Amino acid sequence: QERHKLEVTMISSGVSILYSFFTNQKKLKERMPMTMSQLVQEISKAEFKPTQNSLTFEICCNDEDDEDVEVPFVQYKFRGW
Repeated sequence: QERHKLEVTMISSGVSILYSFFTNQKKLKERMPMTMSQLVQEISKAEFKPTQNSLTFEICCNDEDDEDVEVPFVQYKFRGW
């Protein structure tokens, strides 16, 4: 937010929405301590293959004028880095 002047409005992985600006505050508090890989497993109800070592996240952002801004996908490595 400070560096790029963007507000994250949604984070998804595949078809699972991990965070959105309209998510219930109680759910957000429960999810905040989780790692991203734990969060994906919790929400998608899927287990990772033993050879899987990364996840791809799509992030939606708004700028200071509340306009949608395209940002690149984020590759998150959670094993073997």
